[in-house]
Amino acid sequence: GLMVDEVLGWEEFAAVDLKPVPEVMHRMLQVEIVEGLVQQEKDYLIVLDAWRLVSDAQMEALFAFMRT
Repeated sequence: GLMVDEVLGWEEFAAVDLKPVPEVMHRMLQVEIVEGLVQQEKDYLIVLDAWRLVSDAQMEALFAFMRT
C-alpha cells in the first residue's frame, strides 16, 4: 500500500490533462479514492479525490470546527 504523511505542494493542471486510472493500478491501489493521473515530464501525479479520504463524521467535525 501507499501512505502519504505530508503534502509537499500543490500542482495545478487543466481538467483535460487528467487521465483515467490504468487497469493494472486497480490491482495495486485503492482506486476508489484516485481521481486519475496527470503526466508531468517523465513522472505521473496520482490525483486523489480528497472528499473520499475522510468519513462523513470526520467531515461534519471539520465543518463544525470551521464554524466556531
